[in-house]
Amino acid sequence: MSIARGWYIVIHDDKTQEAAQAWFTAHPGLIAGLELRLDLTEKETPLPPPPANLSVIVTDRGGRTDRARTARRNQVCRDWRGTLDVDPQTDAAAPTDLPWIYSCHRTPDTPVTVQSQIEEARRSGAVAAKIVMPEGDLAARRLALAQVPSDESFPVVCFNAGENSPIDRLVALDRPQSWGYARVPTDDPGIPGLPSIGAIVDRYRFHSCESQRALLAVIGDDVENHLAPGWHNRWLEGSGSPTRMIQFSTDQPDPFLEESDKLQLDALSVCDPYQEWARQVARPLDEDASRWNRWDTLIRQPDRSWVGTSSETIAVRKLLQQHLSGHGALVIVGKEEDSQMLAEELTRLGYPVSRISTSHEHGPASSELRQDGEAIEQAAALIDCDRSYRTGSRGTMRQELPWVQTRFHGELVIDMGHPLQSHPRWESLDRAAVTVVDRLHFFSEQMRLQCRWFHRGEVSPVETVRIAREALAELQ
Repeated sequence: MSIARGWYIVIHDDKTQEAAQAWFTAHPGLIAGLELRLDLTEKETPLPPPPANLSVIVTDRGGRTDRARTARRNQVCRDWRGTLDVDPQTDAAAPTDLPWIYSCHRTPDTPVTVQSQIEEARRSGAVAAKIVMPEGDLAARRLALAQVPSDESFPVVCFNAGENSPIDRLVALDRPQSWGYARVPTDDPGIPGLPSIGAIVDRYRFHSCESQRALLAVIGDDVENHLAPGWHNRWLEGSGSPTRMIQFSTDQPDPFLEESDKLQLDALSVCDPYQEWARQVARPLDEDASRWNRWDTLIRQPDRSWVGTSSETIAVRKLLQQHLSGHGALVIVGKEEDSQMLAEELTRLGYPVSRISTSHEHGPASSELRQDGEAIEQAAALIDCDRSYRTGSRGTMRQELPWVQTRFHGELVIDMGHPLQSHPRWESLDRAAVTVVDRLHFFSEQMRLQCRWFHRGEVSPVETVRIAREALAELQ
């Protein structure tokens, strides 16, 4: 059976094959076949029977000098009517009776060009080529996508390796390349960056391959598990749009503004530490945005320029108008750099504002701590602006202030943190007397705004929260 277009789910035993078969049955147009990884299978473990209705790739990394292992690999491939994946650096050559893929894992020092390797694959008799590029940022991702020739008579796939490569693999298959590799959600075969077919279907909503679909992105220092892609993609699918949102953890934000025929983003949700950068690289969406020095939203315009604004600031304003009677005193708790802009905007609107910094520690009897406590007691609303969206492996939580909720007796609490960093610190408040806009509801208000700017769509508060709960459950 020849190589089919779509995802090949990596299997190595009966359990993973059964799970992969279930996904194929549920999504036959998305899943092309199986990759049987013999190098991940214990020798004593009997192989499952070959599938009757799926294309198969057979891989056994590292057996180049082991004749018995190579003979077993070749016979399994014959029995499964598969195609061998062969890396000439680590694997024995394919026998003449089996079709095979030329597989190459490049390093930054690989001396030959990608095109030379593709030509070598053709000359060697391979039926396709797989080129895995070194891990890199957006420029490297675009370079990888540019390596695939337009001639489809010889299939080539090319993507970047590394922990962030689920997005590289996802975009490569959609740009379009012939096939990609995924895993079943409950399996961890130890292959860095191998995406889960569950995330492909549920989080990214790539239910079919769409050539050159419009893409949006969340960017930041560490946004691996940001909630926005799950929210936007659910709404987009429900509205019938092929546009999708993905995420990029990066230390180089500038290339995301550039136009590219390989990988272009039409809107950005911008997270720490790039919100000041966002303000510097675009023009204001409106007069309000022109006052602010930190933006979390960038939108590409029809003339290809960028405009920006702050969904966080607008969401706080709207929530105060909805839930706070009058212009009572406000207390903003958070790092100084996070709270300053918000405090200036709310002061301009006529609210008396106090700020409590979490950037440094106070002694238990310090005058600053006493003043902070008095401000809390007098406040009509408390705004916790810990806006960290570092939800991946490098994420950290700031020091908590356990005395805050015990001294607050106002009307409204707004928690601006990311929903994945949930904390029960507001549970002790009397919910009958205090309106608490928790992290999920605050995030949902931001999504309503971004939906309007990104998609020209309107969504009700109830529907926004429902979608957010679904996206959050998928990540937990």
